[in-house]
This record gives sequence, structure tokens and C-alpha cells, in this order.
Amino acid sequence: MSAEPEFKTAEDLPGATLLPGLEVEEPAASKEQDARNQRKAQKRLDALTWVPPNDSVPVRYQDLELGHKTVQRNFNVWFVQIQIVMHKLQNFLPEQKSVGEDKASEVLDLIDARISAIEKTVDDEIGRLRIVAKENDIELGEKSFSNAIKLTVPRFTPFASRMLRVIRRVDELYWMAESLWIEGAIKEKHKWNIVNQYRKLMWTFVRETTAIWVRARNSLRADRVSRRDTDVAKAA
Repeated sequence: MSAEPEFKTAEDLPGATLLPGLEVEEPAASKEQDARNQRKAQKRLDALTWVPPNDSVPVRYQDLELGHKTVQRNFNVWFVQIQIVMHKLQNFLPEQKSVGEDKASEVLDLIDARISAIEKTVDDEIGRLRIVAKENDIELGEKSFSNAIKLTVPRFTPFASRMLRVIRRVDELYWMAESLWIEGAIKEKHKWNIVNQYRKLMWTFVRETTAIWVRARNSLRADRVSRRDTDVAKAA
């Protein structure tokens, strides 16, 4: 399986990494900017320690146990990316007069619809696997992994809370698929199809949500430049 891309911050994502139809043209960076970006790339953000910079905001902590190696390997980037982007969108975007409350609500409603679709897709797959277990007289019991990790994760927005629930459900889904494979109820190819399908689904959501923020940010920048140029022209 190919390695997943390493996201750092929403600002570090070039347009080329975004999904078709969501590309954003970025201005060519100077040599100094390139050097700064390289230094940023060396600092991997941590989902357990990241906090909104230059601000004091409410935080809620949640205990989380992750068992499947695919979830353990991808959790940090999945969660910290959504944590950062949604903090920006839910706290910064509505305050911008050039955006307006209605437009900000439209953006958040779009993301809400997408994460709701993921929640339903994961729950439906779990339901199908439960049927397979029942048809084969398999008692799945509680989720159990030989080397599960336990984390205490900070949350700053409602979407971060939902993202954690989705990640936990994906971990449960993987455990069910692995358990049914161990019991001989599904083939290895079926198991890996499930693992790869939902890994891709999670990465797609992260990329699309990041793309929405990048587009909103660039639109705000363009609006500021336009207003500044208008002010200069009036003053001339």
C-alpha cells in the first residue's frame, strides 16, 4: 500500500494536493518562503498537544483507544488536520464581514453534510458485518487488539468531536473485518477492500475539508487586496 501524504498545516497544502474541482492557485513562493516552508515541514504537528495559537479557548478532553494499525498510523494527521481547519472555519470565518453569516453557515453546512454521510456509510458497513457474523454464528464480543494505544485527545470544536467518533467507529469496523477474517467468515481480499476503502474515505474527507478552508482563506486575501487597491486608487 502506498504511503499517505504528510499534511502539516492547512496553509502548507499546495493546490496540487487537492481533489479535482477543488484546486486553488497559489502564488509562486520566494526563496525565503520556500525555506520557511521547509522548516515548517520538519515540525510535525501533534494531535495531542496542538492548541490554537495566540488565543485562550475552551478545551474538552476525551479518552480514546485505537487498536488497528491503519488507524494508529493515520490518526495523528487525520485528526490534527481537521482540528486545525475546523477551528479556523468555525471561529475565524464567521467573524469576517466580507464573508457574512449566511455564507459562513453554507460552508459549515457543507462540511456537516459530508461528515454525516461518512458516519452513515461507516455505520451501514458495520451493520452489514454484523449480519455476516450472525449468519455464521459468530459472537464478536468487545473490541480487542494485542497492542492498542490509549490517548487523551483535546477537542476545540464540535466537528473535532465528531471526527473522533468517526475515527473510533472506523477502528471498530476494522476490528470486525479482521475478526470475521480470523473466523473464516470473509476472505482476506474482502478484509483488505474494507480497510483500503475506509482509509481512502477518511483521507478524502480530510483533503476536501482542507480545500474548503484554503479556498475561503484565499478568497479573503483576494478581497483584502481588492479593497486596499480601491482605497489607494481613491486616495490618488
